[in-house]
Amino acid sequence: MKLKMIELFAGIGGFRLASDWVGGIETIVSVEINPFCQKVLKKNFPNTPIYDDVTTYKPTSYCDLVVGGSPCQDLSIAGVQKGIIKGKRSSLWFEQLRIYKESRATFLIWENVAGAFRNGFREVLRSLSESGYDAEWQVISAAALGAPHLRERIFLIAYPTGLQFSKEPSTWADQIRCQVAIASTYPFSLREPQPQGGKQNKRRRSSNCIAKAITDTNSTSSQGDRSAERSIAKSSNIGSHSRLSHWASIEPPVCGVDAGLPNRLDRLSALGNTIVPQCAVVPLLRVKYLASLLQ
Repeated sequence: MKLKMIELFAGIGGFRLASDWVGGIETIVSVEINPFCQKVLKKNFPNTPIYDDVTTYKPTSYCDLVVGGSPCQDLSIAGVQKGIIKGKRSSLWFEQLRIYKESRATFLIWENVAGAFRNGFREVLRSLSESGYDAEWQVISAAALGAPHLRERIFLIAYPTGLQFSKEPSTWADQIRCQVAIASTYPFSLREPQPQGGKQNKRRRSSNCIAKAITDTNSTSSQGDRSAERSIAKSSNIGSHSRLSHWASIEPPVCGVDAGLPNRLDRLSALGNTIVPQCAVVPLLRVKYLASLLQ
């Protein structure tokens, strides 16, 4: 049975694309206020309803998962850093929490910049705890998947306190290396065909790696440990031609000038605000694993 997902702050559908890659997840609603991003969503995912405002959206049916990255402008070190409570845009996190509770979803994924650790993350954890949810998190960078830029992002997964599992789940830190290995096999553009042969075998080996991690009862890793991310970056062969060639192949031939591209500023803004779909694959794999253990 597929998990039903609501995508908030959808942008151009980074989580949606990642969920299609992972499989077993159906996006039933996207919520996005930007008109250009709405056009992109309608073009690429024409069968998914789109709502335009998280402050007025009210879920009308049960879902399993709510995902979204509330605006980061008040949290990023590049911004004014007003924080989640005082920041007009970043305070939209509380709308995400409201929708999560009203939808009666089991899981939530919240994504944001690493700068949120300084002026917003504590409030996210406090509001989740007061609402009766536990949370686990990891920092995942695009560089860990071979991109020529760092782009560190927090991915937090929440679920009800006392949620009953059929067995004790393996920690996320135990699984994340294998999940990153799987995520790195997915295509780097919508036009690139799905991997065949070698990449399929790599994905299969990575899946076996996760299965091994799940059955490992001797681990001492803890949730939220950034050392896992550092070890991934060291072992991911970042900077090699083979890892970067996929990214370089979709780099635009002209940068910094108009070049006659329609909606150029809208495109750049949408790309700058979106998540890297390969990074979103990692928490989605974790949610699918946790969902498989529900009693």
